[in-house]
Amino acid sequence: VAPFPWQARAAARLAGRQVFSVTVPTGLGKSALVDAAVWAAGQGAWRRIAFVVDRRIVVDAVHQRALRI
Repeated sequence: VAPFPWQARAAARLAGRQVFSVTVPTGLGKSALVDAAVWAAGQGAWRRIAFVVDRRIVVDAVHQRALRI
């Protein structure tokens, strides 16, 4: 599945070590930024990202995704 355009831009920003935030509606793949962060780390970018969310279920889902990666 091809990434959304905003995901491709976010991955490029991660790889470029830029600080940014993402505010897109539910269901548009914010959790996939974990995948992009792993890719960016392979390109020499930061090895840490921060997810700030107000729903515990999202935190748990992102954590499980990161563990699978």
